[in-house]
Amino acid sequence: MSAAAHRVSRRLFLAGVGAAATSGLACAHGQNRASAGDPTAEAKRVLVDVASIPVDFVARQRLAGSMGEHSLSSDVVLQKQGATLTLIGLTPFGTKAFALIQEGLEISFEAFVDAALPFPPELMLADIHRTLFLGVDDGGAAPADGRRRLRLAGERIDETWSGGRLVRRSYKRRGGGGPKGPILIDYGDGMEGRTPPPKIVIDNQRFGYTVTIETVTYQPL
Repeated sequence: MSAAAHRVSRRLFLAGVGAAATSGLACAHGQNRASAGDPTAEAKRVLVDVASIPVDFVARQRLAGSMGEHSLSSDVVLQKQGATLTLIGLTPFGTKAFALIQEGLEISFEAFVDAALPFPPELMLADIHRTLFLGVDDGGAAPADGRRRLRLAGERIDETWSGGRLVRRSYKRRGGGGPKGPILIDYGDGMEGRTPPPKIVIDNQRFGYTVTIETVTYQPL
């Protein structure tokens, strides 16, 4: 990535939504950013090495979210293949708005439109990993029905399972500095294995936003 593209990348994209955002959210987040600690470090704690994720897939998703009085909507394409995870944001015209790539634990970001958004891309990846990858489907240890508690990446994760599907997750930070609010994930009809369900709602009280993710298409590779 060129130096100019890197400078753009650091001020683009409202993340933590597991996806995309609009510049309208920038003002709302700016009021809270000073007290939020280091969001990049917060995000990197929960990233899973992409090579360890045992499934390859491509999914098209539609996002709708809110932060205070501001709202967002966007379509994205999420692809995992081998050791590479790629998130492509789309403009309303269907062209590329940005590309976020994780290879192993390394992250790169390139913007194709000039939209000044304040969140580092690591925050966006964090919600993707919390929802789809971190501690998910780890050797069949989860109950078919009931509750399970995990302690991973400095977080306490409480899960609810029904009919062999993951239906809810809550994340609470364990000690240390940084924001303490919970992150609540509702999987609607439930997630079986690592295949995202039709609808997921993320209520990130740690950074003050909610996002609804609708998976339009999902294709194993």
